[in-house]
Amino acid sequence: MERKEICLSCKFGEFATHNEWGDEIIAKHGVCRRYPPQPFSKGTGYVEFNFSRVERIDWCGEWKEGLK
Repeated sequence: MERKEICLSCKFGEFATHNEWGDEIIAKHGVCRRYPPQPFSKGTGYVEFNFSRVERIDWCGEWKEGLK
């Protein structure tokens, strides 16, 4: 049975489809925009915010159908 509820087909998953030169690519990793970005510090005194990094085949259990 093929699972269709994966990050790649979820409306919250965002994966690059083209590189900086305009060539079509298949990105293995992307970001999940289901929740707000999380703060973290690299020990530099500055706080950065990032969305969770996910793989195309990941699945969190909160999948929602996208418009893709």
